Amino acid sequence: AFADTPESQMAIAGISLSMRKWDDAIAAFTAATGLDPQLEQPWVMLVRIKSALNDPEGAAATVAAALANLPNSGALWVENANLAMIKGDAKAATAALQKVVQIEPANVDAWMQLSSMAVQTGDMALAAQAGDNAVQLAPTYAEAYLTSAIAHYMSGDMAEAKRRTLRAKELNPGLQIPIELEVLLKR
Repeated sequence: AFADTPESQMAIAGISLSMRKWDDAIAAFTAATGLDPQLEQPWVMLVRIKSALNDPEGAAATVAAALANLPNSGALWVENANLAMIKGDAKAATAALQKVVQIEPANVDAWMQLSSMAVQTGDMALAAQAGDNAVQLAPTYAEAYLTSAIAHYMSGDMAEAKRRTLRAKELNPGLQIPIELEVLLKR
């Protein structure tokens, strides 16, 4: 029957989402994961919906179940990191993001997030390295340079922070720069 395939459940979930019938969407995405637990997208959507509906415990349980089925899913590890960030657990977020970049070494956004989380946990060497990796992967992305500049600034490497900030501004003159880096540019 039509409703007995993961694809049909995904279609039902999509329609339910467009009608803002959250419980129906959750039910359909859950059915899709039951029919094929190796499908990544319904798991991701379940985590996001539960998180958006202010159900952090449900979102955490869902991402744990999802990762049990898909331990090498970068997208699910990103969701895990996002949930940790929402909880204010920078160490758990950092660990999840390290898993993401291990699985998806070309994921620039994950490297940038990892750099930011490492600053929060005080691991400035990791912050600088992650920021530098983002720059190497995306040499024309101003935000990558800014992330790297912040990490270098926080680690005390003012020369590199200034150089990276200048490059970020070259790439995107309208980019908002933290005041500390603006002051550094005036030195």
